[in-house]
Amino acid sequence: MAEELKLSQEKPPRRWIENPFGWWQGTSLAWNSKVTIWNGTGEAEALSELFVDNLGSLLGTTTACVHQIGYAIVGRNEDLAAGDYGLQIAKEWEKIYFTRNIPGCAFSLLLGNLFYAWQAGRLGNKEGRTDVTAQPYGIATTGIYITLFAIQLPALLAGAEIYKPSDPLDAAEVQHAAYSAAEYAWKVSVACNFLLGICEMLGALCGETIRKLAPTAAFYAPMTGVGFVFLAFVPMLTIAQEPMMCLIPLLIVFNGFFGGVRYKLIGKLTIPIGFLAMASASMAGWLGACSRSHGTLGAEKLG
Repeated sequence: MAEELKLSQEKPPRRWIENPFGWWQGTSLAWNSKVTIWNGTGEAEALSELFVDNLGSLLGTTTACVHQIGYAIVGRNEDLAAGDYGLQIAKEWEKIYFTRNIPGCAFSLLLGNLFYAWQAGRLGNKEGRTDVTAQPYGIATTGIYITLFAIQLPALLAGAEIYKPSDPLDAAEVQHAAYSAAEYAWKVSVACNFLLGICEMLGALCGETIRKLAPTAAFYAPMTGVGFVFLAFVPMLTIAQEPMMCLIPLLIVFNGFFGGVRYKLIGKLTIPIGFLAMASASMAGWLGACSRSHGTLGAEKLG
């Protein structure tokens, strides 16, 4: 398969140490209008998949950050049970997540995709071609779960100890201490995220060196582990619990992504796979696929 691929020009030689500042060679900073923004169903499919991917990542992150770390681990911590201190920390942490993290993700996704599109246009200018496309910008699923459990969780527990109230029966003091602990964890998380960003930027200088020296399996091991556990195995359990609502969307996704099936609407216009899967699941849920008797895992009947 690799021998059949033909590039419009030869790949530039890669050096052990790259100079990202001189790579553009005087290419214009203006937006490249020669590269078309919208060509039809391909862009619609890519936009839908990018939306579904980031939505799924955000939903998984919300579950891990708010419910598992906040309410399950910190909220039920026996050392923080006095005066419901742990529960108050979980509530403050939930507020921070929905008022700061979610809006921050929204702005970063917007600006990040615009920046990548601008970079694709500059690449087209530099190499004199228009068959370029922007790399999709989204949430780094592999790193986000490691950050949640290796940085945010220890920061929350450390903040809880630092600001632990002297009188757990004083509701006002407990509330203030919980706010301070959650604020402390958020500041630590932001600082660590900033440092991680600097490390990623250093990849522009020595990324090729790392890629040549490190074995490929070293890069895929954490990605496969996190992706399999949080993005594949856990959702498959949910699908197994709700087969009436989730089985048809699962088949739509499998046929579309792995079978090359395109769901035509009119002529060459096709329905995006991700959108069709979400629409069919929502329709099934509205028709009663979510209804169940008390104590059962899944729906007993449709409608």
